Amino acid sequence: MRPADIDHRYKYHPSNTPDAITAHETVRGGAFGFAHLINTHVPDGPDKDLALNALDDVLFRANAGIARRGRPSGPCRCNPRLRTKGRGLDEDTRPGAGT
Repeated sequence: MRPADIDHRYKYHPSNTPDAITAHETVRGGAFGFAHLINTHVPDGPDKDLALNALDDVLFRANAGIARRGRPSGPCRCNPRLRTKGRGLDEDTRPGAGT
């Protein structure tokens, strides 16, 4: 990873525009509502805990995307197709993909 990418990833990115502030508030509101939905309808236990932890991660990543203004902080490691770019493996080889 380039040093500039690390700098961008870990620097503070304030919400200094009305659009960014609105986006943060809207995303946070959606997560808030979904958290209450999970809390109401999912029985207490490890699955509920994992669901709420995953929602925390979703909110963090969404807010990071808004704060970083969509600029990637490095190559995406979550999408198998994107992990193969540049290695001659650009086709999606999952069963049923491309059919």
